Amino acid sequence: MAGMYEYNHAGAKIKAMKAKLLQREDYERLIQMPNVKEAALYLKNSTCYQEALRQLDENDVHRGHLEILLYRSIMEDSDKISHYVSGYEKELFYYIYTDHEVEDIKKMLRFLRLGHPLTEMDIKNLFLDKHSTIDFNKCLLARNDEELLEALKGSGYYAVLKPLMDENGNLPLFEIELALDYYSYQEIIRHIEHFKMHKAKELALEMFGHIIDYKNIMFIYRGRHYYHLPKEMLYRYTIPLFYHLSKQDITDMIEAGSLEEVIQIVDRSFYGQIFNLRKKGVALSFRRFMREHWSHLMNVHPFGLASILGYFYLKEVEIIDITAIIEGIRYSIGSSIDLAEELIYPLSRKGERTVGS
Repeated sequence: MAGMYEYNHAGAKIKAMKAKLLQREDYERLIQMPNVKEAALYLKNSTCYQEALRQLDENDVHRGHLEILLYRSIMEDSDKISHYVSGYEKELFYYIYTDHEVEDIKKMLRFLRLGHPLTEMDIKNLFLDKHSTIDFNKCLLARNDEELLEALKGSGYYAVLKPLMDENGNLPLFEIELALDYYSYQEIIRHIEHFKMHKAKELALEMFGHIIDYKNIMFIYRGRHYYHLPKEMLYRYTIPLFYHLSKQDITDMIEAGSLEEVIQIVDRSFYGQIFNLRKKGVALSFRRFMREHWSHLMNVHPFGLASILGYFYLKEVEIIDITAIIEGIRYSIGSSIDLAEELIYPLSRKGERTVGS
């Protein structure tokens, strides 16, 4: 566990960094921008993203490149904070990097599916974090799945992907993505289980329990509704951590006779008060809830890991909002009022409802 001295410093640092996040007036100005160029210039010149966006050409803003530049600012922030965290908490803190490593592997596999070697890939669309356990110099020489897998030797991903490779040296992209997501959350669970203090473990569950419950709900719902996945695959890739959903709830969802029964199980659960699977906007509703939840944890635990990870969640949803604003302006999606309704930030809502955690 990090000492109080380190956490006091980390708390002060997080408080200062949080103060630099976008404020209500920033959102109000952004949604009123007449075009993407003006919005990009505002982000470059008047917000905390000045340094992150210094390489962005405001005359040619591509969504993927913009997102990568913004997310790299999270990596830079994590570098500033990481030395304040130690022990098992530092291992859990590094889940931030694992998440982006997984996305990079997915992108490389998708590019190979297009029939091109990775030497032709535009690396601007990869995170390429310096803390990565992946040797990107080797990976980006790969011409096919087999060579990419070989380049991943020495990382935890090799053991995840190797059993899924077929006799022709190909990796099934859909199942690979499921396996990678499952692995990243298994790592979180493994780190949580290392906590020796009961209160620390409880807090870690409070930080990640909702997210894992949500991932399981959406995996089972989509797996049944859109992909008609067999039960054995649903069981295999359900993340084995149960917070507001019990293990029996998960079993009942997988074994349910119809999709409506699945929805009814969710309706009766804690999550029935947060989103409705019958309606649009499920992800938006959940992110709004999690924004409130992390803000609450940061207030209750201002000098601990919850405050640190809470800051990174707030910044991540801010980046999602920025991307939504840029795309809304690009495609002229309704009025600024319509755009405000699509944001996680409570710009159009007088007060955020409180849901018991």
